[in-house]
Amino acid sequence: MSDVEDQAAATFNRRVGELLREVRKQRRLSLLDVEERTAEEFKASVLGAYERGERALSLPRLDRLAEVYEVPIGRLVPGSKEGFSAETETPPGDDRLVLDLSRLAALDGAAGQSLSRFVDALRMRRGDLRGQRFVVRESDAPAIAAMLDVPVEELRGRLQWLGLLAGTG
Repeated sequence: MSDVEDQAAATFNRRVGELLREVRKQRRLSLLDVEERTAEEFKASVLGAYERGERALSLPRLDRLAEVYEVPIGRLVPGSKEGFSAETETPPGDDRLVLDLSRLAALDGAAGQSLSRFVDALRMRRGDLRGQRFVVRESDAPAIAAMLDVPVEELRGRLQWLGLLAGTG
């Protein structure tokens, strides 16, 4: 795993943690309140580690916390649009980002694993489990950019540099 990927994963985890803390505080809940509310499904010490960015969350756990906090999961993903509706958003015509899933599966490091898990979760949610390509929707781009620690405007270049874009060398 490269230092860049380690740093990207740490930055992403920290940003997710900040959002978790912000939402929890908006709900006027302590860490112990959440532990009690979830019947110890989420221990206060583990929630604290998530909020400090010391521990990574799986997407199912993040989804469960969104449920507990009664917010859309997008509210807990850095840079995503709050209240995004996957059914109504479509990718832009010729500027689509299309990931090569076989290349993604071969990508090493924490950032590659995080991105792979994120894309797998999106594919499951969309019922799109066939093929070796994945179209990145506009609403997906901020989360993917955060995972790769680049501004959204630089996402295409970063994906191209990593060799993840379908149809590129």
